[in-house]
Amino acid sequence: PATLQLSRVMEYAESTQLPEALGEIDKDGRVTDEWELVRRALGDAGVSGVQDFGRFVNNTEYFEPARLDAVAAGPVLLALLPSLSDRRVVAAVGRHLQHPSARKLAGYPTVKAAFLAWAREPGETGWVLGDTLARMADRTNAADMLAMAMDRDLGSSRAFIVGALWRFRSSIAVEPALRGLIGDESVALMAMSSLQRVIGRDQMIPALQELVILSQGSKVAELAARKLRKLAGGGAERPSDGRDGP
Repeated sequence: PATLQLSRVMEYAESTQLPEALGEIDKDGRVTDEWELVRRALGDAGVSGVQDFGRFVNNTEYFEPARLDAVAAGPVLLALLPSLSDRRVVAAVGRHLQHPSARKLAGYPTVKAAFLAWAREPGETGWVLGDTLARMADRTNAADMLAMAMDRDLGSSRAFIVGALWRFRSSIAVEPALRGLIGDESVALMAMSSLQRVIGRDQMIPALQELVILSQGSKVAELAARKLRKLAGGGAERPSDGRDGP
């Protein structure tokens, strides 16, 4: 089974021979084909469907589903994540680790480290890893999630972390944090959605009305006005279920 091969994969990730063994290297000794590196590591661990690493299919009615065994791949990908430097490969690993089975891997610290390393870089990699981190977080990570959500230096990469804060509303001071974040253009939409789950539609409307006035002429005001129109038209989001995250 792939999980029994995890120690071998971790040895690969820590070995200085990893580039020569699993991919091509450039003149500076850096891996130039980390796609191949990951596929070979998955294959060596006995994971099936390795050719579909990095392939994601939502509509299986018209497209053939991806064949990568996401459950078996999870431990391997998590072990390799710290050693990867290709932003596209890192993003692909992050997306695969969004599979529900990955929540059992206790991978929060590893994904957090990768998120913080990529959050300030251009492109979607940090944003994807933020999504992965939010899916892995449980109530023991509540304070940590709030701290990252409030760190403006992390920009829009923290959007999904902000969007997940409602799950921890009974553990930490989520509501005041979200009331402040709805004015942050980089995460405003996620903050509005999360705040509505905390305070409900009736309280959300005046909060947005105030935001439109205070941020008049800005992108945030435009987003708030759009959401107000949606709420006025009855397009409320799924109400809070009164529970914290798992």
